[in-house]
Amino acid sequence: MVDRLTIYERDGFRCVYCGFDGGIFETYRYLQVDHVNPIGPRDDPSNLVTACSYCNSCKGNDPCESTEQAKALLKKHDELNRAYWTKHVAFRVRR
Repeated sequence: MVDRLTIYERDGFRCVYCGFDGGIFETYRYLQVDHVNPIGPRDDPSNLVTACSYCNSCKGNDPCESTEQAKALLKKHDELNRAYWTKHVAFRVRR
């Protein structure tokens, strides 16, 4: 079993997908370990990356062959989420 802190440290306490910085306690608590390919080797460090909770949630169990493929998948998710937010949420936010 690979220690999650080993993965976080290897990745600089940053989400490999979006760059979210988990270097302080208030943001560290949003870091998770993601399996790039959920059907791949479970405890192989090459299949494990640091992800923020948002990216890990959006990626879900979608199998990817590489972090680059996962980044492309997440970019599409982000575009859809931004379009939804712009159309349905933005005007409701009070500032």
